[in-house]
Amino acid sequence: MKDTSMGMSAEDFGAVLAELTAPTPLADAFETRFPQSKGSRWWFSVRTHAASVFLSKEYYEYRTKPNVEVEGDPGNTREREHTDFSAETVWDSDSFNWRPELRLWILEALGLLKDDKDVLQRILAIEANTSRCTYLK
Repeated sequence: MKDTSMGMSAEDFGAVLAELTAPTPLADAFETRFPQSKGSRWWFSVRTHAASVFLSKEYYEYRTKPNVEVEGDPGNTREREHTDFSAETVWDSDSFNWRPELRLWILEALGLLKDDKDVLQRILAIEANTSRCTYLK
């Protein structure tokens, strides 16, 4: 298990994000410009998506165990293992390397970006989501 004593756990940070209701005009403008497909998404807002990414990391990390069947799922060789993650570990993970709207919403909802239209213009000018995420990181 990862030592989370030096930082907030992913689960606690996800709970904080779930409670945030601050206006996020920059994230809203970004999502208007680059809407996500409603047919394949399970979340109904960027807030619930962001909170869920942090909350689920505590419980749904898998480790592979070869030649072991999981009860009730005979073709599956993956076993769930509870792993404690810090919020920082999740922030730095691949989960956030493809979704700039998550990083933008979190930064804005936490009050770290207040009407910073320069940031919005800069990420709109960047073409790749991975590059947008690196910039926001």
